[in-house]
Parts: sequence; structure tokens; C-alpha cells
Amino acid sequence: MIPAQQEKTAPEPQPQPQHCRLGGSAAGIYLNCTKAPELWQGRKRLPSSYTREGTLAHEIVESVNLGLHVPKPGEHVHIEGDTVLVDTEMLAHARNFVGHCNALRPLFTSMVEEHVTLEDLWLSRGETPPEPLYGTVDFGALSNDCRTIIVLDYKYGKGVPVQVERNAQLMFYALGVYYRLKRTLKPKIMDRITAVQLGIYAPRQGDLTPRWWTIDLIDLLEWGENVLKPAVEIINTGEGAAFSTGSHCRFCVGAPVCPALFSQAMNVAKDAFPDDLTTTVDVVSSRLTPPTDLSDDELGEALTRGEILSTWLNAVRAETSSRLARGRSVFGWKHVAKRANRQWKDEAEAARILVKTGLPKAEILTAPEIKSPAQIEKALKGRKLDPKIVAPLTEAPVTGVTLVPSSHPSPAVLTTPGSAFPEISARD
Repeated sequence: MIPAQQEKTAPEPQPQPQHCRLGGSAAGIYLNCTKAPELWQGRKRLPSSYTREGTLAHEIVESVNLGLHVPKPGEHVHIEGDTVLVDTEMLAHARNFVGHCNALRPLFTSMVEEHVTLEDLWLSRGETPPEPLYGTVDFGALSNDCRTIIVLDYKYGKGVPVQVERNAQLMFYALGVYYRLKRTLKPKIMDRITAVQLGIYAPRQGDLTPRWWTIDLIDLLEWGENVLKPAVEIINTGEGAAFSTGSHCRFCVGAPVCPALFSQAMNVAKDAFPDDLTTTVDVVSSRLTPPTDLSDDELGEALTRGEILSTWLNAVRAETSSRLARGRSVFGWKHVAKRANRQWKDEAEAARILVKTGLPKAEILTAPEIKSPAQIEKALKGRKLDPKIVAPLTEAPVTGVTLVPSSHPSPAVLTTPGSAFPEISARD
């Protein structure tokens, strides 16, 4: 925590366990479905290119915020068992986010990438927390007038839009920031706080500036006491826990084995899909009403039903990939290597050799890095030089696997069980 004034004591770092089952990032799931955590036991979400990209984006934000080393464009960084390319977009968005944080920095106090816990929900009443609840706040602060807690979260994904209003993850973090301040600031300062301002900066979803939502502090505290705390206790005792399907299912690692989601998906699909798996796609399609013949209400209902099927099917794909990665065999499906883009084995060495061929530097380099192999081949051909020189200077690393039917012409990729579950960061 970075003080702007000296009316506080420095917080003592708290050791955190490696994994937090009911952390901030999962709050939107278990608050909607109190049975979901039962399905998480022994299950891990395999890292993907998207999760690795998001992890790297947050690490870069943290480095920029704290003045640490920041990788350069074109660098490959090892993340969760694979390498991720750092590009100019990632760096630009990280610096823009930090710029928004810096604009808020001249406040009473601020914190960057710090752990917050919700144990005080129980300790304040002399109770024992049923299990650890903590998360990592991208940016938190207390305004200069000490009236408003500010929490700003960085979302690098460009898929599903994230709403800021009543966002369970942000409210979780804000409550943690409140308790963190309460442990470090004087009571007379805490008594001034009346509001909480929550923000999301999602540049790849079109946010040029953060989207904000404000809630009264009393409402946040009531949410913690009357919504979050009871849900955690229900999950721990199992009494009253229930399945509930919805948009949160798409992020639940237990979706592939969720009986409620399976039942709902089967009810939606039973009229559209035949029992005979040999029925052709054309026959199935002929049974469905063309979208152009649907009314506005029917179109909306079809999309809603489709989302249910899509969520379950995505969960099935994830489970299939997980089993194949562990060396198991799934009838009719296999993993094949993703199409790899060529890259230079050694950019400096490649540039040196290419200059010797007579290709001008201006056609080799794009400040500050060398052009792609395909661009170089085109330039060599344009100069009537031999493009074959590129081949020994490049490689096409495998970037992952893709799930396809067994009839796909590419050879299957065999994965050893030990490589299936690399350690996943505990970061929220």
C-alpha cells in the first residue's frame, strides 16, 4: 500500500495459501450456484492461449505499475508451460491502464497488485472463517477526502463483455480493500468512508476509459454480510446448496460434469437432434426452422436456447481435450497440432545473413524488429534474390493442440499425462 500521507501504519504482509477455492475471480460462479464448488474437487482448468495471454498482460501491468523490467515487443515470455508473444498492443494497453491508475495515485492511499482477504467477515464477530477467501486487487485506493474507496480492475480479454454494475468479483475486492484499510487506518478516518467506486478497464472490448459504478458503503457491507457470507457457509456445510444454471456456467470448471447443465442442455436439444448419430447434418438442419422465418421473439428464444447448448458443448470440448491430454482415448476425436506460423530462430543472425544477400536493411527491418519470414521472402523475390535462404533461419513451433474429428487429415498429437496439468497461477 502506498501512502500519500502519514496517518497510517504500514500493513504487515500476510502469507497466502497457494490456492483459494472461493476467491474473487470465482465469486460470480459460486454466488449463483452454491453446488458448483463440489464439482471443482480434483479438476483444473487447462491453460489456453487466452489465459496465458491474460496472465502475461496482468504481469506487464504490474511491472509497469511498480517500475520493474518490462519485456519489449517481439519478446517471448514463458507463461504456464508455454511461451507468449509480447506485442505492441499488449504494451500500449498496459501503459494506458497504468496511466489511469497514476491519475488516481495522488489520493490518500493506494495499492497495486496486492492481496486482500475477507476473513474479517467472520473475525469481526468472533467467528472462525470456514476457509480462506482472498483475491488480488489490480488497483485500489482511498480518495483524498477519505470518503470513497476506489477499485479499478484490468480486463484484457476481448470475448465476453464484462459488466461493472453489481460485479461480484469487484465487490469482493472492494470489501477486501475496506477490511485492509480498516486494519491499517485510524477509526476516525474509516468513519468518513461512505461510498465505493468500482471500475473496469477493458480496452479490447472498446473501453478507451474505465467504466465506473458507485455503490454506498453500507450497501457493500450488507452484500458481504447477507449475500457473500451466507453463500460461503452454505457451500461449506452443504445444507441448502443448490445447482443453478446461467451465463456463469461458461466459466465454471465443473461444467463438463454438471448434472443441472447436462439436463437443461438435453431438454433443449431433444427435439432438434436425432438419436441416430449417423444422421447427416443436412437432415438435422432440414428439421430446423430457417432463422429468416423466425419472429423477433422466436429469434431471441433460439439464441437463449443456443447459449445453453453452447455452454454445455464448450464444457464437453474442454473435458475431451483434458482427457486426451492425459493420454486417454475418446472415441471419434483426437488432438492435432495447431497451424504454426514461422518465426526467426535468431533475429539478429537472420538480419546479418539477409544483409549479406544484398537485401537493403529498410526491407529487412521494421523498427525496432525484423520483418516476418513471409515478408522477407516477398522482399527477396522482389529483388530477384533467392528466397530459399529463409528456410534454415526459421522454425514453426507448435503452439498447442486443436480438437478435431478423427477423420481430419492431420496426424494425432500424443500427450503424456504429466504434461496435461502444469501449475496454474493462484492469481485472481
